[in-house]
Amino acid sequence: MVAAVALGASPLARELAAQQQPKKVLVIDFDQQQVQGGLREIFGRENVNVGRSLARLVAARLAQNGLQIVEASGAIPFTIDPAAATAAGRAAGADAVVAGTVLVYGSGSGTAGVGGPRIGGIRLNVGRRTTIAVVGLEARLIDVASGTLLGVVPASAQGSRSGLAITVSVPNIVDASGLIDMTRDDFRSTLIGQFTEESVGQLVTGVAEMRGRIGAVSVAPVVAAAPVAAAPMAVAMPSGPVVYPSGPFAWAPYRFRGAEHFRYQVQQREDDQNTEGFYQLDLQPAGPGQARMTVQGQVGTSSFQTSVTMPVGEGGISGPQMMMTFMPLASSGPLFIALFNPAAWIMFGGRQLAIGDGWQNSEGRRSMSVRVESQCTYGGQGGLMVVFRENEQVRQESCISPNVALPLRALLVERNGDRVEMILTEYRP
Repeated sequence: MVAAVALGASPLARELAAQQQPKKVLVIDFDQQQVQGGLREIFGRENVNVGRSLARLVAARLAQNGLQIVEASGAIPFTIDPAAATAAGRAAGADAVVAGTVLVYGSGSGTAGVGGPRIGGIRLNVGRRTTIAVVGLEARLIDVASGTLLGVVPASAQGSRSGLAITVSVPNIVDASGLIDMTRDDFRSTLIGQFTEESVGQLVTGVAEMRGRIGAVSVAPVVAAAPVAAAPMAVAMPSGPVVYPSGPFAWAPYRFRGAEHFRYQVQQREDDQNTEGFYQLDLQPAGPGQARMTVQGQVGTSSFQTSVTMPVGEGGISGPQMMMTFMPLASSGPLFIALFNPAAWIMFGGRQLAIGDGWQNSEGRRSMSVRVESQCTYGGQGGLMVVFRENEQVRQESCISPNVALPLRALLVERNGDRVEMILTEYRP
């Protein structure tokens, strides 16, 4: 008995003991705000509670994986605040809380979670003969005893099936309260049902793998401190002279460090109308090798706010991951097409860049060229200006730095004169 007590004081012993105890988990409603506008196109009605339906499906699958599911006395709305989730879990007698978000739910051609086939003056070309479906989810596991965020699990599934409709026309699949029985075979046989099942499976696997962390986190003692006068928050900007690239470099977009701050000034011209605005992007760690990027902005009278979770580190984001990772940003106005459209950066292809470098090709009456033309500086960072031309007309300008994961400046120009320009005005590494 003495040995057991002594071992119980060590972190390893706490984790081993926690792993042996059955875990009680509360799954709260998934947030569906980002996809609310497109659900009618899928289900043919307004009152559809995908968030609560997904929460029930996740809970059922977690129970099959050996976790004990507890229920609250009433519906609990989604929250990303660990303190609020902890309070809800404690009231329900849970050891942990799962809080999820529906990032994308629908078709890549502009249903739920996507801002439509025309974004910022640029048309997204999606074939009409083949249905393309996308489901993107995210779950956060919060420890009730310590109030700690244990991890964030992203999940996604996408694909196409010729002749298989994305819309759900199954009779009585949505009840009067808006709930969907996602366990029904006729729902799972639809394209959106197939990818819902696949994404939920990924979430459940990720959460189940973290069960050993539940209840194993030590709570640091509270130490009283003298009150400190509040100071206004300032964005750290680089000081001293701008440092430009010292030699050739291969630019890899989206290689985030995990704690950056970006702020862009936006100018847009679409259908002979000029609008201005801004976007602010802030990254924070969200578990091992991951960061959560929160985006807020306003262009003209339209405002935007969303968030995505992404891998960080030296590897960055691979090509196949890009579209799925950034698709939730497609409803955020010109931000997606100017900064997060993976197709816009394919032309760099790992090439070494230095002033004077370039390449071109032509086919029939159409010619295209890319050339590194000059140094450039925005947001206190130095980079190189790369210009893409079509038939001698500028279509894209990008100021890129080897040390920054996003362009310092991005300009896109359509043949009809529509254009989007984003200029970095604040940057913190």
